[in-house]
Amino acid sequence: SNVILSLNYEIPFLFAIAIIIFLFSLQVKHFLLLFLCFEIFSYCLYIIVSVRKQVSDNNILNDKLSIESGLKYFIMGSLSSLILMFGLCLFLLTGNSLTYNSMSFFLNNKVWDVDTAYN
Repeated sequence: SNVILSLNYEIPFLFAIAIIIFLFSLQVKHFLLLFLCFEIFSYCLYIIVSVRKQVSDNNILNDKLSIESGLKYFIMGSLSSLILMFGLCLFLLTGNSLTYNSMSFFLNNKVWDVDTAYN
């Protein structure tokens, strides 16, 4: 069986969206927007991973291994997104803000330091 990569229109379009979202994520100043950028970027990559095609008997079929790997990648990505969102919620509860400036305030004033909390 001959394996080909489907290069119709979806792969370059998804790569373009992923690059634009990645460049936008460099400009944001808020953790929630950064989280959304990483989610959209990872959704593009999930689809790109799953698009491998296989040619057999003049029929183009989706490769089962690529669909399985895309699904596993999606499940692991959703679990890591859940952990990241939990961390952002904890940060929001302690700092009342999700901006980079509030993070630098906590790091510079050592509000998070365990040693100073017990002394």
